[in-house]
Amino acid sequence: MRYFGKSHLDAELDHGMFKTDAEGKDEKPWESALEPGDLTSAEMVVKRVFTAFEEMFSGIYERASRPSPWPRP
Repeated sequence: MRYFGKSHLDAELDHGMFKTDAEGKDEKPWESALEPGDLTSAEMVVKRVFTAFEEMFSGIYERASRPSPWPRP
């Protein structure tokens, strides 16, 4: 689960897209690098990925919350 840990978050936040310019404005290079239709497509992909993560982790949580069918030692 290292992918979901703080070290990965720190690495992601270190990317240039989360930096601010000298005037303190947020830089969002993906907005200027993508055509409007491509930006919409990219946003749809991100939403699908987040939905998949939510479903995956909800399933894991539900399964982990059920009582075990096996006795514990």
